[in-house]
Amino acid sequence: ILTRNSTKIYQLSSKCIFTASGMRADMNELTDQLKAQIKNYRYENNKEMSTEAIAQLLSNTLYSHRFFPYYSFSILTGLSVKGEPLIYNYDAVGSFQEVAYTCSGSGEELAYPLLDALLKQRTEVLLEKEGVNIARDVMTSACERDIHTGDDVELYVLNKNGITYTKEYMAND
Repeated sequence: ILTRNSTKIYQLSSKCIFTASGMRADMNELTDQLKAQIKNYRYENNKEMSTEAIAQLLSNTLYSHRFFPYYSFSILTGLSVKGEPLIYNYDAVGSFQEVAYTCSGSGEELAYPLLDALLKQRTEVLLEKEGVNIARDVMTSACERDIHTGDDVELYVLNKNGITYTKEYMAND
């Protein structure tokens, strides 16, 4: 492990966050490509790209590399043009779907059962504080059981007021 303090979460716009698991070099290259194309769009159109447009851009970028794909399994989340939450899950060749919740990475097998138990049958809207607590609990559980998951939790909260970031350290034993 070269570092335990490097982020894998990137803010692409004021309403959109990107993360991926897989090969770190491919993740960095993909992130750099996305940021460059989004910056170019902002320059040419004098407005920010919507989360929906970024979702399609990511799919197209991954698909264009399908014969030598990025070893990267991506998650894109953000707010729609109407201010509603969006979560997209991608495979390595750009196929994607909008989902209610998702996870990716070495602790994925540990996290999904917890997320399913806590969120699958839920019909009422999840409050921000509840969502943060669930994310924290799921990540804490995965960190305790999987040595590859990491030593800290980065929490990004997206709402109509913007994006807030907190970092919480887990036990370093």
